[in-house]
Amino acid sequence: MKLSKIRIKNFRGHIDTTVNISNLNVIIGPNDIGKSSIIDAFDIYFNDYPIDISDVNVFIPENTPKIVEISCSFIVDKNEAVTLDASENTATSLASEYLLNKDGFLEICKKYDFSTNKIKKSIQIITKHPSNFTPALILQKINDLKKLASDNNITPTNNNIKKDIRKAIFEQYPNLNWDNEFTIEVEAKENDITQIFNKFKDDFPTYMVFRADRTNTDKDKDKEVSETTNAITKSVVSELENEFNNIKNKITDQINTLAQKTLEKLKLFDENISNSLKSNIQTKQLSSLFSFTFDCDNGISFNKRGSGVKRLMLLSFFLADAEQKNTNKTLYTQ
Repeated sequence: MKLSKIRIKNFRGHIDTTVNISNLNVIIGPNDIGKSSIIDAFDIYFNDYPIDISDVNVFIPENTPKIVEISCSFIVDKNEAVTLDASENTATSLASEYLLNKDGFLEICKKYDFSTNKIKKSIQIITKHPSNFTPALILQKINDLKKLASDNNITPTNNNIKKDIRKAIFEQYPNLNWDNEFTIEVEAKENDITQIFNKFKDDFPTYMVFRADRTNTDKDKDKEVSETTNAITKSVVSELENEFNNIKNKITDQINTLAQKTLEKLKLFDENISNSLKSNIQTKQLSSLFSFTFDCDNGISFNKRGSGVKRLMLLSFFLADAEQKNTNKTLYTQ
């Protein structure tokens, strides 16, 4: 998954700004034009950097909802086999499910609604998708899909597999209305689309921002060092992320299987208790399992060294990282 572009709406000085992303990007412009806001938008999107009502563009018309939108479009293998139905072990693809936008990218939008006193966060997948169905076909349960097919005289290859029913509907439904910016909500409750988003999120690039303007305090000096050590850890981890996720998924599946069997045994004693329980597995990112420091032979703490030395260390990391690999899993900004 490679980042292709970011679109920023109603965020600080940006009404509707799109930035195309390549391997090396330089933002040049006058002071106070919104360069730092683009960097902060990345941080909000990938790292949940704080956002509040003061970040909403002040020139939004009075009767317009105060909503900030940050959308990222990713280059993906649109025909890669993926399992999207939580209840079925059947492979499909993003292209065949029409989960890509009009340009063929996977576009995921994060929205921050400040229309009320409390911020409301939501996530959407922006697609070129038929608008005939509410909710979108990917959100519908198998009985709803069967009824939709039956009501329209649609004959799936296999009427017991959701992806086959959806495929038949896409191909045989009369007068499909294709919407270039159809939104599919990723809800907080657990459903197929939530699981789909979690699959995408696991493959997001790691984003790290390095700020050149710092005050001369011990707190900022500590941050200068930790930025480099964290970057080294995340860079190495990103190379092994897929292997780790495969292992994590296998462990999660086995835990779920044993947990389900446990609940089935519990039913023998008390069915009411069993029906009120479900497994809830919490996992951590691989990078959170590792940490390290640079130790000096003379006993001087590295965070007490001069800023110039620490920035040379950071520059050395960028050079070493660039020589070691050519991947798109980490985004750095300075």
